[in-house]
Amino acid sequence: MAKCPKCEKKLKITDWRPECPHCGINMLFYNNEDRLLDEAEFAEAEHAKFRKRIDNLKASYYKTKIVLARTIFSVIAFFSVCIPLVKLTGPGAVKYVNVITMYNYIDSAGTGGLIDGLKLFDPFSVSFVAILLSVILVLLGLIFNSMSCGKLGRIRDIFFNILTIGFALLSVIEFLKFAQNVNTYFEAYTAGSLFFGIFFYLALIIAIFVINITLMSTEQPQVFERVPRTEGNL
Repeated sequence: MAKCPKCEKKLKITDWRPECPHCGINMLFYNNEDRLLDEAEFAEAEHAKFRKRIDNLKASYYKTKIVLARTIFSVIAFFSVCIPLVKLTGPGAVKYVNVITMYNYIDSAGTGGLIDGLKLFDPFSVSFVAILLSVILVLLGLIFNSMSCGKLGRIRDIFFNILTIGFALLSVIEFLKFAQNVNTYFEAYTAGSLFFGIFFYLALIIAIFVINITLMSTEQPQVFERVPRTEGNL
């Protein structure tokens, strides 16, 4: 059976009016101010959480010039592998190779050919997979930048950078091995050399690494203070 929220006396089924028959208070609006205050405090807390997320996104992508530079370099690095990375030459023939060209060659050979090439540590297959993993890590690093406002986030960013650079260098090393027997893969060509694209890509990912090292050593953790509630902002 229902009770009055103030005097806690039991109410009868016939007590349908909003006023308590015992103490006379309006049960619908009893303690209404406290409930409104609780709701206002809850809304304020949710707004503070949302504002913190927005501030974290700003701090991660474009709040300062150096952070904005990291974002721009990451986007450019992701797409830079579409420009020629290497150059193949032969008698009266020149071919520029990027990730798309490498993918088309692997696709024509089939997934099985790629897997077999990796098992045998084939230079062309390893070079393709290594540069692909490097580019994927650049994209993941850009995405995870939104969670890099903190010491662990900075460490993760640097770890991604090291892997990104490591895979890119592995791709270069394996390509140089591949260049010694390029006619095994492309009959019309007899030599291969690194081209502008790979140097540009390496420069970008190294720049991102340097920026993350700088941010880790110079930036202070962000502290978000809660604004005290007053009667005027309810």
